[in-house]
Amino acid sequence: MSNVLQKQYEDHETAMQIMDNLEEMFGEQTIQAKTDVIKGLMNCKQKVGTPIKEHMMKIMAYLSGAQANGAEIDAATQLIMVFQTLSKDFDFF
Repeated sequence: MSNVLQKQYEDHETAMQIMDNLEEMFGEQTIQAKTDVIKGLMNCKQKVGTPIKEHMMKIMAYLSGAQANGAEIDAATQLIMVFQTLSKDFDFF
């Protein structure tokens, strides 16, 4: 921990107090990051001619980013989201 952070947190008696303070400081950034990733996922559509593998890698990155930022998306919802991003060539799903 840097000297600046040590000074800032020397009055805190427990690790929980420090964690609560850090959550207050950075919690809104996490919410914004989660919102941005989910918005990107919901607006993502497979472009004509884009290989499915390339598109799925992009979708997997969005889902991974959402989970890394605290979003809890169950498997069934993930499948629905993936199918909605596919081009019309995959309408039979």
